[in-house]
Amino acid sequence: MIKMKISDPYFTNVPGIGDLDFDYCIVDYEVPILFICKDNQGKFYLCDCCEIRSKQEWLIVPVVIEEILALFEKKITLKKFFKDRQSVGYIGMYKVGWTKEKIKKVETFDEQVLPADEYLDFNDDEYKEFKSFYVIRDEKEVPGNEIR
Repeated sequence: MIKMKISDPYFTNVPGIGDLDFDYCIVDYEVPILFICKDNQGKFYLCDCCEIRSKQEWLIVPVVIEEILALFEKKITLKKFFKDRQSVGYIGMYKVGWTKEKIKKVETFDEQVLPADEYLDFNDDEYKEFKSFYVIRDEKEVPGNEIR
């Protein structure tokens, strides 16, 4: 998990949702690139910072934490993950000089802002840290699921 100052809330006034608080960083590069936010009702959102040069731009989609395991397990590419959820997605943008980001609901994401159609590369420790943070246990760890 990254150790940097994160604004609270991370995103404000997301249409139909409200504020989103930063919850967990999956990938960072000086700033969070792929991360999870949570709304006031406890629902989660996967966020991908798809532009950081002349402006900051994010893709935001609602998720169930267990769905993100498919990214760690290389069952789905990040591009497909966002494309499959784009009808419930948002795009956020921030430019230097603005006082806050602007976020709008979208029906589809522009193909140019979607991530590459590649599997993410995580090591076992990153996968275990993610599962530990969200208290996701393997089925064999859940009482009653022992192999007999």
